[in-house]
Amino acid sequence: MTANIESGVQLYARIRENSIPTKLKYPIFENTVDPSDLIEITGDDKAGNALILDFIIQSITPEEYGGNGTNTIFVNTEHQLTIPIFIRGLKSFMKHHKIENETFIDDCMKNLSIINCYSSDKLKFTFMHIERLLLENIEIKLVVIDSMFTYYWMDKPTVGTLTSFQKYCANNINYLLNVIKDLNVVLICKSINKNLKSNYNGSKRNYILNISENGENMYKVEIFEDGVAKNQIQLEVKPFVRLSK
Repeated sequence: MTANIESGVQLYARIRENSIPTKLKYPIFENTVDPSDLIEITGDDKAGNALILDFIIQSITPEEYGGNGTNTIFVNTEHQLTIPIFIRGLKSFMKHHKIENETFIDDCMKNLSIINCYSSDKLKFTFMHIERLLLENIEIKLVVIDSMFTYYWMDKPTVGTLTSFQKYCANNINYLLNVIKDLNVVLICKSINKNLKSNYNGSKRNYILNISENGENMYKVEIFEDGVAKNQIQLEVKPFVRLSK
């Protein structure tokens, strides 16, 4: 008889899979998003931030109001999405759903862990240790990186002069996917992907959301799944997330 030996990470991955919901729902997709799926946001940077905010609000709000009610890690490299922005987003959510619970915002914010990165080294350190954070909290179901290219120019002397923005983003995504691939979480990140195709080994399905301006405060979002165009929607950027670089 051959012994079935599993690593500590595989053990925790099995525990996570059996302990928490296996799918997340977001209005932008027709179907649910599964553990180990990748959602890559590319195109207009301002609208990309607004979309990331929507994903996080949807994740940390309770299921009874259509949210996912799950813990989320947000790695903040651009510092455009601040605590006041999240609070205003939650207030907008409360107004839409006619919620009067005074502790609603505090309860939702408890589901959000924010890691602020101010340098390339801190981002790399975060990538290396994000596995430990996930193993310590089996309720975390989503990891969000606001940008995979913030520190491109800082890293350029070490990554090589021929490394493009797109290749740099792909390298970062592949590295992080390799870290979290057995931990059953969804990864959302802002990236640069001009050919709108995914070549990542650590995810089950790869979604690409390509955003382009389509009128004042309105944007077109083209949705690709594993390189195949699936749908497109209109996105309005709310006043409190009209962010500038």
